[in-house]
Amino acid sequence: MKSANRVRDLLVLAVAAGSSLAHGDLVHRWTFDEPVGSAPSGTIVADLIAGEEAVVIGEWQAQATFTGEGIRLPGTSNGNHSLGFMSPYLDLPDGLISSKVNLTIEIWAAPHSVTNYDRLFDFGRSNLTHGPNAEPGEINDINGQGAIPGASNADDNLYYSFAVGDDPNVQRLDAVVNDERGNPAYHHDVARATSLGQTYHYVCTFEDGVGTYGQQGGRLTWFRDAELVYSADVDFRLNEMEDVNNWLGRSQYTNDWNADAEYVEVRIWDHALSSQEIADNFVNGPDFLQDSDSDDDGLLDVAFEDVYFGNHDGVATPAELALHDGNGDADGDGFSNLEEQMIGTDPTDPQSPPPLPNPDHLWTFTSQADSAVGSGLIFPDEAGGDRKVTLVGQGGALDGRQVIIPGSTTGNQPLAGIAAYLNLDNGIVSASPSVTFEAWATPLSNKTWARLFDFGRTVETSGPGAEPGEVVDGVGNPGNYSAHDNLSLTFNVANDLNQQQLEGEIDDNGPVFTFSTAPTIPGTEYHYALVVEDGVGEFGSAGIRVSWYRDGVLQNFDDFNFRLEDLEDVNNWIGRSMYGGDSNAHLALNELRVYRSALGEQQVQASAFLGPDPTSGPPEPPAPAVIPTLRWDFNVSAGNAEEGMTFLDASSREELVVKGNGALLNGGEIILPGGTNGEESAATISAYLELPNGLISSFREFTIEGWMTPLSSRFWQRIWDFGSCTETHGAGALPGEIVDDAEAPNFFQANDNLFLSWNMQGTLGAHRLGGKINAGGETQVDTDLSGTTSVGSEYHFVMTVEEGAGSAGAGGCRVRWYRDSVFSGSIDLPFRLQDMEDVNNWIGRSNWSPDENSHLSLNELRIYDSVLSGQEVKTSFQDGPNTVFAPPVAEDDAATLHEGQKVLLDVLRNDSGNPDPTTVAVVSPPVRGMHRSST
Repeated sequence: MKSANRVRDLLVLAVAAGSSLAHGDLVHRWTFDEPVGSAPSGTIVADLIAGEEAVVIGEWQAQATFTGEGIRLPGTSNGNHSLGFMSPYLDLPDGLISSKVNLTIEIWAAPHSVTNYDRLFDFGRSNLTHGPNAEPGEINDINGQGAIPGASNADDNLYYSFAVGDDPNVQRLDAVVNDERGNPAYHHDVARATSLGQTYHYVCTFEDGVGTYGQQGGRLTWFRDAELVYSADVDFRLNEMEDVNNWLGRSQYTNDWNADAEYVEVRIWDHALSSQEIADNFVNGPDFLQDSDSDDDGLLDVAFEDVYFGNHDGVATPAELALHDGNGDADGDGFSNLEEQMIGTDPTDPQSPPPLPNPDHLWTFTSQADSAVGSGLIFPDEAGGDRKVTLVGQGGALDGRQVIIPGSTTGNQPLAGIAAYLNLDNGIVSASPSVTFEAWATPLSNKTWARLFDFGRTVETSGPGAEPGEVVDGVGNPGNYSAHDNLSLTFNVANDLNQQQLEGEIDDNGPVFTFSTAPTIPGTEYHYALVVEDGVGEFGSAGIRVSWYRDGVLQNFDDFNFRLEDLEDVNNWIGRSMYGGDSNAHLALNELRVYRSALGEQQVQASAFLGPDPTSGPPEPPAPAVIPTLRWDFNVSAGNAEEGMTFLDASSREELVVKGNGALLNGGEIILPGGTNGEESAATISAYLELPNGLISSFREFTIEGWMTPLSSRFWQRIWDFGSCTETHGAGALPGEIVDDAEAPNFFQANDNLFLSWNMQGTLGAHRLGGKINAGGETQVDTDLSGTTSVGSEYHFVMTVEEGAGSAGAGGCRVRWYRDSVFSGSIDLPFRLQDMEDVNNWIGRSNWSPDENSHLSLNELRIYDSVLSGQEVKTSFQDGPNTVFAPPVAEDDAATLHEGQKVLLDVLRNDSGNPDPTTVAVVSPPVRGMHRSST
């Protein structure tokens, strides 16, 4: 957010044909249209004209934030606080006003609330001097108990307040030098109705030598939205002001409130704009700049070619334009002029951006694609070092260009059950005083407190051969451990994927953390850089400064009172937390680099621009399509699907039955209407689908697959729910079965069940996979895909059940699920399918009666008597519904048989096309002897 972004910011400004910026010299210009994210104390936004810095000061209770259009200050305190308890404001350079003869201050800003004389701007000096190296009347905020400036007022100032007291419909204009307030015309209140949250155009002009006081003074004029508000003659000139506190959102009067406002753009002109120029600027709005690429070389004439190749006078002459084009590399640094314009660096400086060092450790993950990677896979250091990355846990995958981990469990799991994460070698963080970790990573869904990086040790020691504080996954759960030492960056704050936390802790003395806000879209790859600088920041040589960037933009930084050599980094994890109750991350990691130095901001920006290794490993060999055991489609005439309508599997004649009311057929799908929950009679309940009792429990291994479209969001609506409930209802009902009849059933909840939901509460695409037995506790995993779920879009769902897999061993099973062939979560259950009493096997209805029946359309439903692999799921997804499967091909079998002996022939082994074993029949019995067939 420093001057390196200057040209990149200019590139996004609107160009309006036939209009132009007001004439005269625009000498300072700050736009705040940075990418959406946090603006912690110390954030710098560069003046696009002269490179001067606007600095965010303070972050008490809430940080300033970039909204994408401006910077929002939260207004959480007044000005009489130490730095650690100061609400954010913007500090502009000293001398900004006194260096001018004539002046225009032009601001687009929106007040969001008012408390007490909240300032739009206040330029001048205080009657107090406070803080290190402060000039007379200057206030430099510092940390520390009692380090407050005290109650102050202004000796010199020029200000506009959003409110008089707490009334936003009255504003105050004031100007004074040397605290001389004899002329009441300087101090004026004006009533202008104000809508909080609305952006207004504020202008203040100063004309030197104009008015009552002639050459000893000037005229101040104020405008809002191009309307003249007030004008007054003053008996001083700008050079008489000692403007050492030039603030946006803070007052020289420390008991006035810091502003709760959003600043969109700030301009300083070295002349007084005319009323027509002000009106033109109001009409054009902020972020308006007329610039062009008249020589069609990709480079902006004024913002780039005049600035860097010309004389920076605001005019690009033909001679200047002819010097260089976009393809050239004027400074020979390997970046073309066009690339430097895109990055925002100086094309005449070979050190801008500074050359990127080679990474000391590198992993690109361009391995052979594999949809089922076993725990323990090692990725060697591709930079030639001896460090390694190890995939630990279950459910990992490789797609040829990235490693994918599922985020389906917390960290408090045994090795057999924990969701895969990446483990870096012990000591990789503490091996150098400064370090940079760089990753191209894609968060795939929303998980609770999911980590990108977490380096350190826990308060517990667990597992064979573990160092103190190390967690080595084994046969038992490690416990609900917490951090002892750590340095971490999260994808989430709790369940909010649009917030992130930077945290550090040493010697179990309690975590120090700050939050940032960077809106995040699941499935989008971002560039992350975590930079640790030794000896920088508040704690000097005894500490570190840790900064993190996303896509080249600084998001947050914090200072910690320890050095990396103090960190006992025996758990160096990607996708796992030092807190056992946090979820492992659901992410794809494209590339990981480690540098034994702190990359600078321009180096981070350049690396983000250049991107990761573009190559990919070999694809996973395609898996042949598996023929389903049971299959139902809805390719029948359009019309009503009445209660009791039955759809038959083509081979077994197994039934799928419509229950309830309002279902429709459209010629290719069945549509379930939603509209009720499960506590309804047969006459009123909205339609759902029912599979036969005992069908699910008849399988030892099992896959169910469906192509479904959500048609609206409903409370806890189900994709499917199989099992029994706590009530028995209806004629002939088995224990735990609900048979709809003339009476509505009482409240019920699941006794046994296995389910996958469309919703958590009312959030569509926030899925839950869960299971329980004998009314016990529910095992569940939540996968939030709400950001990529749309009403009316068809999705492919697969759920597999593998008996004997997972942490429960032979007495349990592992359940996995996929959406659109992407592995989305798994649970280990302490029971098998055959242990369930599955008397309510429902599509679109829940075994919890308050949950709403689903509003969906179902294209096709399939069941398999095997566990589809990830690659087989992908094949089915690619083939889609209504697939025509080739018939099985039988090959002849032969064996030599001696008289009086017998032979066992596996007659299906050499056949293709997935023949159904139950259909094997002996067409011609042997001439001599006997035969018997079995499956």
